Amino acid sequence: MSNQGRVMNPRSLKNLRPNIPQIHDEPKTARINTALTPTGKQGVLKLAEQYNLSLSELIEQIGRGEFELVRKVS
Repeated sequence: MSNQGRVMNPRSLKNLRPNIPQIHDEPKTARINTALTPTGKQGVLKLAEQYNLSLSELIEQIGRGEFELVRKVS
């Protein structure tokens, strides 16, 4: 089946991401790809869950300076 000649409804893209609230004054458009150890991944997911945040929102708040990080001294 070909899509030639089809016109996309302007609301189609919005339907792919329904009801996602915009928390900040700008849309989230930047993407970051990173690699973590399984332990690191488990730790950040646990931290996000502890604060009832998605991983994306946890990183957003760190980047905005809304989440304070304190480094442990070894």
